[in-house]
Amino acid sequence: MGKRDGEEVVIVGEAKTKLDDVEVFDELEEKVRIVSEEYPDRDIVRVLVTHFALKKVLKFAEEKGVIVVQSFEW
Repeated sequence: MGKRDGEEVVIVGEAKTKLDDVEVFDELEEKVRIVSEEYPDRDIVRVLVTHFALKKVLKFAEEKGVIVVQSFEW
């Protein structure tokens, strides 16, 4: 759980060594579906943590509103 603009949100994420396929988004959405059942009145923040992501996957994530954090960024 966390807060965004003062509102409580639920953070749902997935970690992969390398993001090279958009299939991971299906896995993430399954987790979001399950969490949404438990917290139906809260916004869900989608996060993927990885060491490396292909540009096409980063673009897809941006289009889907998914935050991608690459390990070199921290």
